[in-house]
Amino acid sequence: MKADIYEVFLSIQGEGPWLGRMQAFVRFCNCNLRCRFCDTKYSQTESKTCNLFSEKIENPVSVDRLISGLRGKVFHSISLTGGEPLLSLDFIKEFLSHKEWVVYLETNGTLPHLFSDIADSIDMVAMDIKLPSVTGEKPFWDEHRQFLKLCRNRFVKIVVSEDIDRDELAYAGRLISDINPNIPLIIQPADINISFSLLLELQDIAMSHLSDVRIIPQVHKIMGWR
Repeated sequence: MKADIYEVFLSIQGEGPWLGRMQAFVRFCNCNLRCRFCDTKYSQTESKTCNLFSEKIENPVSVDRLISGLRGKVFHSISLTGGEPLLSLDFIKEFLSHKEWVVYLETNGTLPHLFSDIADSIDMVAMDIKLPSVTGEKPFWDEHRQFLKLCRNRFVKIVVSEDIDRDELAYAGRLISDINPNIPLIIQPADINISFSLLLELQDIAMSHLSDVRIIPQVHKIMGWR
């Protein structure tokens, strides 16, 4: 099985509760969304080549080639990211059948029908809830709800901006709480210039429904890490 992969590299996880973990990032090409705040637009479409650590190879990349590249590297876990990695589901299923590492899935949480095939094989899910007022996309409430119910170990990330509709955030908080009020929620500013008072207000809204709400920016961007 092969897939279009934009890049594979080692770095520090810069988001969420696994902040600071050394990970091998496998960034898949293609995405089913076009969010306004996307910071990896280069991976939204196919790429002719893949940067596999220090080597540039042709796409698509086979599962065996990826595994051979990962072996011998030292890291805590593998982050399957994108783009939207679930669009390469068959590749991921074969990769997981060789499971040698802790696997962390970064996903937009809109494709539960695909995720259901691998839900039991993922160690941690970082699932976005996409607020229409921030992303410019249509709402995906039903998809997010179905997806979250399938997750074994998970946290939710919501990117926020000055344009946020507070009612949408409250609805997201209730959606998560209906499944489990102890699911961690990460509020991630789309812009480091977003006002501190707004972030505190948003945290307060979410905490009226959830027990664990944290404000964590993209630390890798602040530090200039890849």
